[in-house]
Amino acid sequence: WKRWILELSILVPVKVILSEIAENVLWNSPVELKLRPGLRFRITKVEIIKKTIANSIKNKDFKNALSLCKKNSKQLTEKDFYYLTSVCFRYVNEPKKALINLDKLIQVDPNYGRAYQEIGHTNILLKNKNKALKAYLRAVRHNPSLQSSWLGILALETKNEELIKFVEQNVIYLKDL
Repeated sequence: WKRWILELSILVPVKVILSEIAENVLWNSPVELKLRPGLRFRITKVEIIKKTIANSIKNKDFKNALSLCKKNSKQLTEKDFYYLTSVCFRYVNEPKKALINLDKLIQVDPNYGRAYQEIGHTNILLKNKNKALKAYLRAVRHNPSLQSSWLGILALETKNEELIKFVEQNVIYLKDL
């Protein structure tokens, strides 16, 4: 079990180095990064792949993120693969493919709140407000820290004053954390 210790300069972007590491590290060998004296963290190649995909999504390069998901599907867990591909499909305006992947994700982990949140976002895209609201409500039932779901409920719910007040309290609570 090898460990790789790398000294990283503050001037060198970590994401560049991580992508270089991903190509050179054995799959299950953790990499130990020493950023500065006393500050270290360990990261596996799979974590690097997930972070690279997440960065592509963050940078709005959804086609590249989708390509990375497909290319690395065997290394990602089913849960990560289905979640990340569904996010990408939603952003490249392929909501039906997103929902298919989300259905598979829920079969893998029926308690994964982010899956229901993503169903909510996708149904907003499809203009299915009632399905979106139900998905957001389910998302916060499974994971009450999903602020996007609370905001989705707030945007969609217009009649139930008690629910609106409860949601507003949760949004404020999460914002103040």
